[in-house]
Amino acid sequence: DRDVTGVQTCALPILMRDNIAALPADATAATAAAALRTDHYDRGQLLYPVVNQDRDLVGVITRRGLQEIAQDGAYPDRRMEELAKKDPVVAYAGEPLRLVVYRMAEKGVTRMPVLKSAEDRRLIGMVSLEDLLRARTRTLEEERRRERVLRIHFPFGSRVRQ
Repeated sequence: DRDVTGVQTCALPILMRDNIAALPADATAATAAAALRTDHYDRGQLLYPVVNQDRDLVGVITRRGLQEIAQDGAYPDRRMEELAKKDPVVAYAGEPLRLVVYRMAEKGVTRMPVLKSAEDRRLIGMVSLEDLLRARTRTLEEERRRERVLRIHFPFGSRVRQ
């Protein structure tokens, strides 16, 4: 695919991560903190989406935020829906990567939940700056391979007969 400027684009669902940990909106802070200590949530993930029963995004909470809640212990019975940051910066599955990168730069974030669409707030994955850079590197390498000059050697001389 190419956008209007002729630059090759890549679909966001191709490079986003869909094997992520999300927290249920109705889970208590104590439950979420206990889950954070399990191997399931120990993947190096730094941003956790908070979702309702329909997998619609309710908000996000950082790993550090969860750790602070766990250490503080002041909100053991508060639900994740109350503690999560509402209206986080998000990306949509059908968006060009260029818009996603611009939004990251403009808002100063390095990872975002990916939603099915602006109308359908169902969480389908996460995308990070690292994912976008990896995709860009792959595109540049493919362009270099395509543009590589091949030298042709003529086995019987290089004269052209007329």
